[in-house]
Formats: sequence, C-alpha cells, structure tokens
Amino acid sequence: MTTHSKPRLGTWYYGWNIVGVTLVIQAAAFGVIVYGFGLWVEPWSQEFGASRGEIMFGVTLMNIASALASPLIGHALARYPIRWLVVLGAVLMAAGLVAVSFATGFLFVLAMYMLVFSIVVVLVGPLSASTLMANWFDRSRGLAIGISAIGGLLLPVLMAWLLLEYGWREAHLYLAALTLVAIIPPALWFIHNSPEDKGVDPEPPARVNHEEHTIATPQTPQQWTTEEILRERLFWVLCVSLGLMMMAFMGLMPNLVPYALDAGIDVTRASVMITVLAAGGIVGKLCMGPAADRVDMRYLIWIAILLLGLPTVLLTMNPGYAGLLVISAMVGLSSGGFTRLIGATIAIHFGQAAFSRVMGLTSPFTMGIGLFGPPMNGYIYDATGTYDLALNILTGMLVIAAVVTFFLKLTPAARR
Repeated sequence: MTTHSKPRLGTWYYGWNIVGVTLVIQAAAFGVIVYGFGLWVEPWSQEFGASRGEIMFGVTLMNIASALASPLIGHALARYPIRWLVVLGAVLMAAGLVAVSFATGFLFVLAMYMLVFSIVVVLVGPLSASTLMANWFDRSRGLAIGISAIGGLLLPVLMAWLLLEYGWREAHLYLAALTLVAIIPPALWFIHNSPEDKGVDPEPPARVNHEEHTIATPQTPQQWTTEEILRERLFWVLCVSLGLMMMAFMGLMPNLVPYALDAGIDVTRASVMITVLAAGGIVGKLCMGPAADRVDMRYLIWIAILLLGLPTVLLTMNPGYAGLLVISAMVGLSSGGFTRLIGATIAIHFGQAAFSRVMGLTSPFTMGIGLFGPPMNGYIYDATGTYDLALNILTGMLVIAAVVTFFLKLTPAARR
C-alpha cells in the first residue's frame, strides 16, 4: 500500500474526532466563563453594590492569572496526557461555579475568577485545543483550529433563561452540572495527545514546491530555546499586534450586554447579541483558519482589525438594537479570526513540537496588554456615564496594531 499526499477516499481521519471534542469542550467553558460574563454584571451590581468598573476588574484579574499560568501549563501540555489536564480544568470550573453561587461578597467572586477560572480558561481553552490541532494536523491545521474553536453559540441564551427563571445563584449550579457532563466524558473517551499516542497514521503533510520555496521554517522544533523564541522579532510583533486587538475585544465583549441594558434592551434580547457574537466568531474562525494556510497573514490580521475597529466607532453613535446585532456580529467575526491567526502563525513559524511552549510564552504579553480593556471601559463609564472615551481609546489602539502588523513577515514557505 502506497503513501499518498492526500488521505485515502473512504477513510476517516481520527484527528477530526479530536476537533469535535475540543469544539464541545470550548463551547462549554468559554460560553459560560467568557461569553456569558456580561449577563452577570447587572445582578452582581444589585446584589453586592459593586460598580461596573469593579465587576470588569474580575476579567482583568482572570486574564493576569491566566497569562502567568500559561507558560507553565503550556509546558505541561507538551509533557503530560492532555485529556487529564482538560478533566482537571472541568473539575475546577464546576467547583468554581458552585463556589460563586454561594458568594456573600463580590471580593469572593473576584477571587474565584483570579484563582480558579483563570486556570480553567488555559486548561480547557484555546491553548490545549490548539496544541492538539498542531499535533494532529499538518495540511488541514488552519481549518482544524478554526472548527475546534467554535463554541458558546447557544449558551448565552440558555444562561439568560436560567438567570430569569432561577436567579444567578441557582443558574451557576446548573451550569456547574452542565460543565461536568459536557467536558469530562468526551475528554476521557476521545482525546489523545497525538496520532502516535492513539496508534494511527498522522495526516499526510501538504505538498511544497521546493523549487519555488527554498527557505523553510524550522523543522527541528526542539532547537527553539526560550531565549531564542524571545529574541525572535516575529514573536514580539505578534504579541504587540494581537495584544492590542485583544485589548479592544476584551474591552468590548463583556460590556456589550451592559451597554444594551443601558439602552433599554431587556436581558433576553441582550443575550441574543452574545449569541450573534458567537455565531460571528464561528464564521470568522472557519474563514480565517483555512485562509491562514494560503494568504499572507498580515492581510488577514488587517481585516480582523477593521472588523473590530468599526464597532468601536459605531458604538459612539448610539445604534439601535439592530445596529447592536450588526456590531456584535462584526466583533465576533474579528475575534474568531485573530484568535485563530495567532495559533496558525506560531505553528507555521516555530513548528509543531514547540507550539504549546510558544503559545504559553505569548499569553503573558497578549493577555497582559489585553487585560486593560475591561476595567478601563468600566471605570470610564463609572466616571463619565458613557463609554465614548473608552471606545475612542480602543480605536487608537487598533490603529497602532495595524501599523505594527506591517512588520509581521514570514518566510516564503510560511507565506505560501
């Protein structure tokens, strides 16, 4: 039996099972912790008397702790069975949701986001999923990363229903049970670190025209030491560009529901905005993932910046509900794109075996920049009664990101 550059017809590559499982896992984790965060702003404000800036500070604390934990967890993902790390994340997430449901003060909620959910979003989020995609795929890596990151589409609507039906405390208990059921069984049953770990053949690599592309990306990933990674210009360009985009996204996403509530939109319709955002993220991930395999990465990032910059301008014009739905879709399209592009760029430039380590090193910088977004928006709102100044600042940050992206130049083989 001969080896072909494409999988044989009629066969099913096991890596797509991994894609499906990571899709479900990220939907459960990110739908609850990230996408649905804005739904709790108003009930927490009423329950604990916390200002909007104080509540948004929970997102910042979570991201700081996630950034600090990412290098260590990235190293663990390269050494230990990922399935057990994902299970650990699910258990921590369920325990954190139960603990929050019994909170007697907002400081306890902040502690849960900093100490527990920060670890969860790394263990069960894009770092572990992208590591699996890099291990399992070669020719379809961009598409696999894009599909695996689809998640959270219906959870905001479910969370809004639970909030209205049972209140925020009991809603957290139901979400804890959902977490255990949705994450642990599929993780234990399906996840394997690599084709070798499962005992199946890897995906055939993409064919390369060696006459046209004589410069190759690193093929011996273990040659990349931490010092070499930190000295690489592409690493820093990527961190600054995507960090500024992360700042804009993180400043917008958790504040969309409060913005809508201020405009007189009820919580059910506001939750639909998050669903639209998640749906936009699906389209962005599915489009940007495969495109990352073929198109100059700079053009894709510029598109993502434009899709994120338009909402920061439009929100200052007091759009109606229909306008907010369009804005939510654009934010989703952008976030779905740029969050996939960072994984694709790292996989192309640094290679498969170094992927989780490089991803772990980027997180402290991208998240470190991004963490200023949520509290900045919240505190400016508390001080001025409007988001306009914060939105103008985010627009300026995106302009800087567009300029920095110009210097994101890959090798000829990587550009192909």
